[in-house]
Amino acid sequence: MDIPTGFEQWQWQPQSINHFTQVTAYRLSKPEQPDWAQLNRWYPECTEARLNNYWVCPIQGKTWTFFEYQQGQWVLMPLTAPSLRQQSPLPLGLDLISVNEQNGHSVWLYFSNRPMNLLKRQLQFRLGQRIAAKSSLDETDDYWLLKDDDGRLIFSEHGDWTFVVLLR
Repeated sequence: MDIPTGFEQWQWQPQSINHFTQVTAYRLSKPEQPDWAQLNRWYPECTEARLNNYWVCPIQGKTWTFFEYQQGQWVLMPLTAPSLRQQSPLPLGLDLISVNEQNGHSVWLYFSNRPMNLLKRQLQFRLGQRIAAKSSLDETDDYWLLKDDDGRLIFSEHGDWTFVVLLR
């Protein structure tokens, strides 16, 4: 199995993730719950920024995520942007994770390992003429309305990771 060092001490079962058809994920079988103290010893630089049930860490050239898939079921998998047929509508230099249609709108999900404030400054520079308005949902200026009905950007920060959603 292609599991990062440290994790191979635990027992895993292959897990099929339909959305990421080219990615092999692994479900934790033993122990049933992760030992966060042990994980902190293996990867101390990553454990500090984890959410309660979501952990992300760059390990040996790949970004890995470890999360609670369902109640009590933990999954380890590389975080990859699958090959999407659509071109990204925004030339952001972000990793495009998925594109979905919901309620007649396109939903584009992007991922970045840059802190949200830095990412917003970079996007302000790149998209300055396209931004019609900024407002706040949870944090300062985390909701941007683009001109000419070109969409809305919503920023969400999780530790050192930033997710950007484009609604069109």
